[in-house]
Amino acid sequence: MIFSADSHFMEPRDFYVKQLPMGLKGYAPRVVEIHGTVFWTDSYSLVPIETSLGAFCSPEELKFRGGWDIYDQVSDIGKRVKFQDDDSVLCEVLLPDSGMIWRVRDLKTKLKCFDIYNSYAEDIEKIKNTRFLMPRVIPSTDAQYLNGMIDELISSQKFAKSFVIDIGFMAKIISDNDYCKFLSKLNEVNSNIILHANGYFSSFNFKYPYIAKTSMSCVNAMELLQDAYMRKIFDQHTNLKFIFSEVGYKWIDYLAEKIEFYTKRYQFLEKLDKPNIPLGEVLKKNIFYTFTNDLPINLNLVHCSYENLLYGTDFPHADSTYLLSQGYLNRFQLADQKLANAVFIENGKRVFEFY
Repeated sequence: MIFSADSHFMEPRDFYVKQLPMGLKGYAPRVVEIHGTVFWTDSYSLVPIETSLGAFCSPEELKFRGGWDIYDQVSDIGKRVKFQDDDSVLCEVLLPDSGMIWRVRDLKTKLKCFDIYNSYAEDIEKIKNTRFLMPRVIPSTDAQYLNGMIDELISSQKFAKSFVIDIGFMAKIISDNDYCKFLSKLNEVNSNIILHANGYFSSFNFKYPYIAKTSMSCVNAMELLQDAYMRKIFDQHTNLKFIFSEVGYKWIDYLAEKIEFYTKRYQFLEKLDKPNIPLGEVLKKNIFYTFTNDLPINLNLVHCSYENLLYGTDFPHADSTYLLSQGYLNRFQLADQKLANAVFIENGKRVFEFY
């Protein structure tokens, strides 16, 4: 059966509100219904839950996505196993659904919501024969707080030490020496840092913002990777693994060629302090990528190794391959059965230590 390295946890309706102290409930992410439309809200913005349930309709039906019945089934871990069986999925790595907890503006509420999420993740991984892995989520906060909490988060994980970090916050971490202890701790345990796609944030007034956001989501990944490499993050922390989620993999060859060209071109002009480890080695050892429906069959992967490719169903989002995953695997197997088994099953099990 298939291993999904990129699926999503759907919080039950009152997931945060019922666990927060009375004084913080007003700031908590929650589900609200307004004139028959259901939204997730962080008290400042509204996100229709239908945007998270696109797996249950065809593209031309997207505006009719989901509903309460589907939402309650997907957010119930016990009932969700049936969806896994229907899609031939052995295990899902669950990432935050809409990122609402990073948007909470009240700091006390935000940190408490992260605690609630991570406590639930710990409980899920304790279930015997669980078919869900929930990497711990890291709040965007000051270095002192993170340096103090990281040991507890590391010790709470039964499987591979994996953490979901906001890609914008990760850019701050690698450029600020105050977070050095935090990164060193992650390096000690050969951590997976999952950098989930946040889209491309720009002040430009796009005619079709959603198309722009989704089609340009690899831009943040490119910016972060080149900066992390040139700052010698992988020279200093050789065991860190960056898993770029939902941004594909085809951009990596382009980025590698550009970095190689311009570091040579400007090494005297800029007096570059070049990293000691060649970028090609970093891309093979430290960088991993998930893909969903952009099957990497018969492509010449120059820098992006097949060993670093991880399949994700993106369930239950609109781009999900739900009910199509077995067909994608079969198509890949016709091209190369060994590689198909690696990228659809074995790579994910190895990286997340799920045996």
